[in-house]
Amino acid sequence: MNVGRDSFTGTLLPDGRVLVVGGNSLNGVQASAELYDPADGRWTLTGSLPTPRWRHTATRLPDGTVLVAGGISTVGPSWPTDAERYNPATGRWSKAGTMTTGRADATATLLGDGRLLLAGGDNPSGLASAELYDPNTRRWSATGSMTSVHARGIAVLLQTGGVLVAGGANAQTGDVYSPGTGTWTATGPLVDPYLQDSAAALLPNGLVLYAGGSRTACGYTCYYEVYASAELYTP
Repeated sequence: MNVGRDSFTGTLLPDGRVLVVGGNSLNGVQASAELYDPADGRWTLTGSLPTPRWRHTATRLPDGTVLVAGGISTVGPSWPTDAERYNPATGRWSKAGTMTTGRADATATLLGDGRLLLAGGDNPSGLASAELYDPNTRRWSATGSMTSVHARGIAVLLQTGGVLVAGGANAQTGDVYSPGTGTWTATGPLVDPYLQDSAAALLPNGLVLYAGGSRTACGYTCYYEVYASAELYTP
């Protein structure tokens, strides 16, 4: 890569290239972005973000553009509310509206109707709020809040069209979002609550596999406990 970085995003583009955006490096929070071409195994720089950020989200929209939202920045407010959209055809960024709440470590899920659901995160304390982005109008609007705070949780689009958000440093239960009503419903308690940075996948039978993660444990000092456990969610 042209720039070493962590806490960045990687997004598969329609033409098979991968867009890597932002992150943190030895030189500070990055605005740079680069493309990986699997055809020749090379990285090339592309247009830079207007706002440097890390711990943000990046989502490929139905038209092939990539929406980058949230995160933490060193320019302007620490939790920027300006979202940005990348056009692979031109390699340039454009404004994508103003979020209702600046947030890092949120979940981003593309709904069946083409809208984007951005949920939870922190700013700097944990958030239960959520908002929707309409790619056609480039506008953000608030939607129902989750029943629990989910910071550094994980989201999965269910076969029903709803969205499961589970885990996070403050969460004992999961929440399921209904796009039709804009409301959330709490699930039963997780087997291992309070796990953050876990992985999740929708299985062919409709169940959700939720695996791994870490949790902060505090005694005389605070440290991370890392988990190898896994559990299944049955909608």
